[in-house]
Amino acid sequence: NDQLNITEKNEKSDELLTNRVERTNDIRETARQGQKRQVGEFLRNTAKRHKLVDLNVGDNVLIPVPDVDRGPTDARNVLAVVMEIKGDKYKLGVEQGIINAYYSFHQLSKATGTPTILVKNVDQGIKKSLTEVVKLQSVTGGQGMLKCSCKGGCTTSRCKCKQAKIVCNSRCHNSTTCLSWPMAMI
Repeated sequence: NDQLNITEKNEKSDELLTNRVERTNDIRETARQGQKRQVGEFLRNTAKRHKLVDLNVGDNVLIPVPDVDRGPTDARNVLAVVMEIKGDKYKLGVEQGIINAYYSFHQLSKATGTPTILVKNVDQGIKKSLTEVVKLQSVTGGQGMLKCSCKGGCTTSRCKCKQAKIVCNSRCHNSTTCLSWPMAMI
């Protein structure tokens, strides 16, 4: 009788274990199918957005400018022209020169209306960063924050603050002393 009870208990625990394994496998399969569905939706949406952009050489685009790179009165976007397309990356130019980075389609938005910047108007001999372009196009001179990281106490003409004839501030070399500071006060 005890042997029969033990056998029944073993059969029940085997059955419970089998059911648990089957449920776990079902849950895993459902999750796998959900992931495949999500990947398909993501790829379809990405392809749709890429088709909507459909940029060509000579098209005008808007590049969003990060808050840290622009002053309070500066534009939120820089108007640029597509200079070159390499794969799915775009080389852009502005009147001040070529921006020295490639952008992907999701970083840009196509400017509506007639193109105002033409490829022939871009100075192709000069490469600039987006921050430099923003500063050049700014009405107020850009974000207005200069900082140096001089290790020699700002005594040479390499110091950005000394070149701009401004006093070093709290953003500059906070661990070393500035030797040009007393001279700037005179």
